[in-house]
Formats: sequence, structure tokens, C-alpha cells
Amino acid sequence: MFIINTKHLSERNVSYISHAQFALGVCLRLCASSAMYLLHATFPFIQVPDALNLESMSIYLFDKNIEVED
Repeated sequence: MFIINTKHLSERNVSYISHAQFALGVCLRLCASSAMYLLHATFPFIQVPDALNLESMSIYLFDKNIEVED
């Protein structure tokens, strides 16, 4: 039996839609970065864009984590 647990959403005081938008936004950014690193691994002459490099991604994730904690 599948039961939807809304406790997480209640604790964060967010709607399902806003939670989904946040999670999907992070997911898409991580997927884009992963895809670029896969391309770079296969074709080393293709450079990873600055917006998707490891430093940029760690700053992005840190900022998103702060956003969630507020």
C-alpha cells in the first residue's frame, strides 16, 4: 500500500508544488553538470562551463542548503 507522507512538507511549511519545483531545479542543475563531465571525460577537449564546474556547483548547493534552512 502506498501512503503519501506529508510530514516533511509540513515541517518545512511548503506546498507540494514549491517543494517539487525546488527539488527538480536542483536535480536539473546536477544532471546538466553530470552530463558535461561525462562529455569532458569522453572528449577531454570539451571544457566544462564555469557555471557547471565543481566550484560553482558546490557554491550553488551550499546556497540552496542555506535557502532551505531559513
